[in-house]
Amino acid sequence: MGMDYYHEITTVLQGKTAQFESIPADRLDWAPSSVVLAMYSATSGSERDDIIRAMGQIVARATEPAAVIAQVLHIAACLDIAQLDPSVETLQKTTMASQEPVQSALQTNRSLRRLRNPSSR
Repeated sequence: MGMDYYHEITTVLQGKTAQFESIPADRLDWAPSSVVLAMYSATSGSERDDIIRAMGQIVARATEPAAVIAQVLHIAACLDIAQLDPSVETLQKTTMASQEPVQSALQTNRSLRRLRNPSSR
């Protein structure tokens, strides 16, 4: 059975792993995101698809803390993961979409997608 990427990603992005336990939450900065990026980079094929699917679930469900959802949106935007577009559309229909930092992350995501593909809206 494969890794539970949903749990792994949300745990890392909340700084709830042994490697981050000695760092105060307000000092974590981008360290958790870099771990998720490394996890993504270390995969391919169906394992990569599993990570993308988990990221999509985190975004579409909108049940994780706003900071976690925003970090996933930033990661997806930086990696230009088009497979998350339907999840982003689902998120935009929720009340979470108007909360910071999710609202700013959605704006960044849209801006980067437009820059990379000017013909899309």
